[in-house]
Amino acid sequence: MAAQAAHGKAGVSGVGKIGQVAGAANTPRGGYLEQADLIEMTMKHWPDLARRAGLSPDRPRVCPILVRQDESGARIILGVETSGKNLILKHEWSATGTINHHFAQSLAAQTKARLRLSGNTLGLKVPAVLASLEAENLVVMERLPGDLAAHVIEGAKNRRDRRAVLKACGEWLGA
Repeated sequence: MAAQAAHGKAGVSGVGKIGQVAGAANTPRGGYLEQADLIEMTMKHWPDLARRAGLSPDRPRVCPILVRQDESGARIILGVETSGKNLILKHEWSATGTINHHFAQSLAAQTKARLRLSGNTLGLKVPAVLASLEAENLVVMERLPGDLAAHVIEGAKNRRDRRAVLKACGEWLGA
């Protein structure tokens, strides 16, 4: 499984408390959630997502990849092992408690990009969306090999290496 998110970075937490998630269910406004609580809030949706994706509804093994919070809300990305597959489970919360309509748009764009890049000669890939709960801003998708661009950028030794990562990201987005 992937390593946990970097410690000590602004807005990023690998373990322990993250900042305020005012709109999260069962959380008082201005309250704090532990990483374990965020995982449990996400995993309560697993049986429904798993059924939609044709996977076992039994609780899978999970590993936090990214837990991030800022003034707009929070995001958790989990690596999931189930039914012999490695997957990604992503859940987002709005700080205001409103539905993020951009989430559904991003899923549609991801599906379109996957179709567009299928068979490209550069080896560029986009993970398949297996199931989603758009009203909950939750998605389970295939996990492609590699690291999150944010982790690679944060771990870059110098400006030149960061620039190379950003250039590769730009080429992928441009494709």
